[in-house]
Formats: sequence, C-alpha cells, structure tokens
Amino acid sequence: MDDSYMDVTLDCHSMSKKMVFSSTKLVDISKCFEQIKKNRDIDSVVCHDATNAIRHQLTQVEASSRSLELEVVAMKLLISELDDELKARDEDINLAKKEVQSMISQRDGLIVSYQKRQIEHEKEESSPLLIQWKTKLQCFCSILGLKIVNYGDDFRFVFNRINAVEPDKEAHVVLKLHENKIQG
Repeated sequence: MDDSYMDVTLDCHSMSKKMVFSSTKLVDISKCFEQIKKNRDIDSVVCHDATNAIRHQLTQVEASSRSLELEVVAMKLLISELDDELKARDEDINLAKKEVQSMISQRDGLIVSYQKRQIEHEKEESSPLLIQWKTKLQCFCSILGLKIVNYGDDFRFVFNRINAVEPDKEAHVVLKLHENKIQG
C-alpha cells in the first residue's frame, strides 16, 4: 500500500476496528463514510469520531489543494516576472539597436560631409588663384631653402628647413597663413 493512504482507528468499546481511505481521492472518503453509517456494529460516538477523522483528512486535502493553488499562483507570478524581464531585455535591445543605428547615421553623415569637403577642397586647389599663389609660395620657399611638406587645413603649411651643415636634421617650421592674405 502506498503512502497516499492513511489509517483511521475507530475505537468501539474495547474493540479496535481499522479502516483505510485515500487521502487524495474524495470519492473514496465519501464511500468510506457511507460504509461507517451502514455498519450497525459502530455506535454514534465511533461514527462521530470517524466523521471527525474524515473531516480532518478533508482539511488536509484542502490545505494541500490551497498549497497547490499557492504554488500555481507563485508559478504564474514567476512567469509574469520572466515575461517582464524578457520585455525589458527586448526594450534594451531595441534601444541598443536605435543607438547603433544613430551612430551609423552619424558616421554616414560624417563620411558624406568629409567627401563633400574633399570635393570642395579639390575645387579650391584647382582654382587658378590658388594655383598661382602656390607657385609664388614655392618660389619664395626655394629662395629661403624651405621645402613644403604638406598643405594642411585652415591654410596651415608645414615646411622642412634644409640644414646645409647637417642634411639629415631638418627643422620643422609651421607657417600659419590667413585666408585674407591669399591675394598677396
């Protein structure tokens, strides 16, 4: 006999009668109660005791049912919490995606801006006035013994001064020319 059954002892004077009923099946409990009522050897006191025992067992069954209900409620809460966490993660992922998309847009904007500047810069470099000015500058630098390294932004030019005594050592000279002096 498995653990789901419990013994209920019915004392009738000096006699002891034993009956077994299921703690999990209410049908078995009701059948057992009917047998107690039909049995004339058991007096009302014993029947009352048996009724109390069955009621006690029913209380235990109800308690276990409530426990199961609480477990179900707890599980539902847990599922709800998990759903909330998953939603929060989805929101975080969506925010991260938006941030990445924003960064990509900014990068694309910078690339477009850079390309636009490059085109404008090429146009400026190809302008006759600038070409003429650069030619004059190169002539002036050759007289001073300077070599142009590169043309930077904002009319900043870097030169290497050629050292006649020690050719390996070159002094870097930075010359800042303002836009309004291009005409000179």
